[in-house]
Amino acid sequence: MNKWADYLISEVSYENMENTRFIKKVKIHKDLGDRIGEAGIELREKVVEYLDSGKEIMTILNKNGEWSRGKQVHVITIKKKKFIRTDPNEKEEDNLEELPEF
Repeated sequence: MNKWADYLISEVSYENMENTRFIKKVKIHKDLGDRIGEAGIELREKVVEYLDSGKEIMTILNKNGEWSRGKQVHVITIKKKKFIRTDPNEKEEDNLEELPEF
């Protein structure tokens, strides 16, 4: 396996605040190059901090016991609010698309 990113997100937990969907926490792994590290739990704020500091983050999917690369994760600022997304649209919510929720 080639290194995909600094960190990899495999699952996500959302919450609704003021009619907006935000990530509450994620299951995140270090990309060790030759393997994927054990999952840890990080809050939304830490993910934003990683991205703002230049860390690369991607989603990963587990299909039949094998990890596959998902999509690049970005922070998008809309009306001075930061949103974590895998697509570039201007919708005011966090969205990591097909990741399973926990």
